[in-house]
Amino acid sequence: MKVVFAFAVFLLAAAAVEEKRQLVGICVEECSMALSDSTIMAALGVKQQCPDGHVCKSNGCGHTCQPVTKTTIPTKSQCSGVMCAMFCIDGFQLGPDGCPICRCATKPLPTLVVS
Repeated sequence: MKVVFAFAVFLLAAAAVEEKRQLVGICVEECSMALSDSTIMAALGVKQQCPDGHVCKSNGCGHTCQPVTKTTIPTKSQCSGVMCAMFCIDGFQLGPDGCPICRCATKPLPTLVVS
């Protein structure tokens, strides 16, 4: 009888744990994406929903005020990639324009100081 009672308690505990995993949370709607454009809001005389330095973004479940992240657009390199069919341990030499050329760079030989 004790074994059956212990087994029943174990099954109830396992079912309760499984039930907690399936609970659905509440999505926070701190701000609205429809009114997130500050130029529209300023024209309408509406205060911004998010404090300065923050913008309304989706967090995967609702919308919250998140810090503004600055994205940088990579600039095109003045040098094109080196298309050599060889491997250079010390890298490639640089041409007069500062771009790599298809020649292996060499390390300077160490100098020995004799005293």
